[in-house]
Amino acid sequence: MRYSLAFTAFAGLVAATPSPQLFDFNLIEDAPSPTATAPPLTAVSDMVTVSPAEASSVASAAVTAVQSGVAKMKRGAASNTGTATTSSASSCPTTPEAGTYCGFINPEDACAKQPDGYGPVPVPDTVAAFQSYPEWTKDALSAKTPSSYAQTFKNLNASVSANSYLGLITLHSYDTLGCSQWCDNTTLCTGFNIYIERDPALNPSDNCPLPASISNYKCTLWGSGVEAAAATNFGDYRGQFHVVVAGSDGYEKTNTTVPATPPGCSKPAKCPSGAVNNPSSCIGTQFFPGPFDV
Repeated sequence: MRYSLAFTAFAGLVAATPSPQLFDFNLIEDAPSPTATAPPLTAVSDMVTVSPAEASSVASAAVTAVQSGVAKMKRGAASNTGTATTSSASSCPTTPEAGTYCGFINPEDACAKQPDGYGPVPVPDTVAAFQSYPEWTKDALSAKTPSSYAQTFKNLNASVSANSYLGLITLHSYDTLGCSQWCDNTTLCTGFNIYIERDPALNPSDNCPLPASISNYKCTLWGSGVEAAAATNFGDYRGQFHVVVAGSDGYEKTNTTVPATPPGCSKPAKCPSGAVNNPSSCIGTQFFPGPFDV
């Protein structure tokens, strides 16, 4: 099921006393921004969790008091067997200490080796060569669309940035199937963005301001529509090193996917012509930023 790039949900509240059914756009303007709208610049894996209990309590308060509510997000660890900084070409002999590279190198240290980098490095090692590298174009244009997904854009030089960000993993190849499987196993995920990112091989600092590059295959998950209009992240700088994106493809789940039914509610049904408009039974609306979550 496809959702609007607004990445929001308006909940209509029903009671016996009628009132004009109007959207209160002040709720949108006054709502705090979600914690994350894209992966951290230095991350190779990341996960944002949405607490159903928090979202439920906010919605319940809105029903009883007709107050503004927000579904709160908090960042959590990608796994309990290490951290995003423990990636390496071979597995560590023991569970590494959090924040270290197999127990002895912290990638956040100055000039420390950065994890992953499974893709080839274009020659010459420049931003222009990376963005025009034929291999990235081939990966993006020949990628297979996973079952139950539809491709929404392909081969852009920008990745998605939006309020419905759910997480990031770094892949060993341009693997749309693997990315889709991670989305299928992630609560609220309705689409993903796969791309190649030019990252520094060493953590840039005064002694290594422009290190050689590495190429990372990245997969980000989203809790609403993944459209070309949301691909606005063209890169950034880590010190003097220019991080850029190439071969960016977007995919959304098709209409066979429907939201989970909340307890005590009837099964969801698609409204054919827009939102429900019934002023005689509507007492207000609420705004919940973040992933689409009934």
